[in-house]
Amino acid sequence: MMCKNLLIIVFLIFVFVIFVADGAEPSKKKNRYRNKKTKANCHLKELDKCIKSLEKYKNDTNAYKLITNDRGLDEICSNSQASLTCFGGHIENCGTPIQKEMFDFMTEQFTKSIDKFCKPGDLRREFLQYSPCIAEKVLNSTEFKTKCNNPYLAAIGKVEKLDNLDERLDLTCCSYNRWESCAFNLTEKACNGTGRENLYNFLNQAFAGLSNLFCKQDDFDFLGNRCVSLYPVNDTATEASKNSTNPITKYLTSYFGFFLTS
Repeated sequence: MMCKNLLIIVFLIFVFVIFVADGAEPSKKKNRYRNKKTKANCHLKELDKCIKSLEKYKNDTNAYKLITNDRGLDEICSNSQASLTCFGGHIENCGTPIQKEMFDFMTEQFTKSIDKFCKPGDLRREFLQYSPCIAEKVLNSTEFKTKCNNPYLAAIGKVEKLDNLDERLDLTCCSYNRWESCAFNLTEKACNGTGRENLYNFLNQAFAGLSNLFCKQDDFDFLGNRCVSLYPVNDTATEASKNSTNPITKYLTSYFGFFLTS
């Protein structure tokens, strides 16, 4: 998992889509104070344009290799920043003052965080020492795809079918924490503890700490009764869950495309 799609945008986008974006769509009721000038298209489908540069990785079985060198990281950073700018334009045109303020704050935190990997520095240098091992021995392994990715994709596929927002958040966080634990354990086994630490640093910086903020392990224990009760019975990822038109699933699987091969 690289980041919501760096890949960190992905969690930002997830929060935006589930809790914020619905309010940005124009009301169908007539507003007598609305002027007659042409307004921006504020339908959520317009956000699809913001992820096109990253969506190509979703069906690329070799996309995971991008994390193994400077050129690949630069490409991910460039595409992620372009997507963020695109989302920012949508918020500017269609968001409420509160949504704009929230987005600006999260964007600032996100940018400061991913700069540690998008610009030359110690974290990026050390990560690139271990990323080839993580890519080839973990991300490209059958064990990772079946034990980590497929259950995650199956759970995200179920999220879009839930009407209750609490259940959506619970299942999203439970499934992410389960995925993360699975990825860390396989990385430690294949690339030792330092490899695991570097993957943790990468994910944490890529998400600007948002995953820990919104999906704390203590609050979303993936082995707890609440989480277990929400997981789909079948952990098999379907084409529907990977290629859904639902915004939540689509954004998550696009930004996680580097990791979510099956």
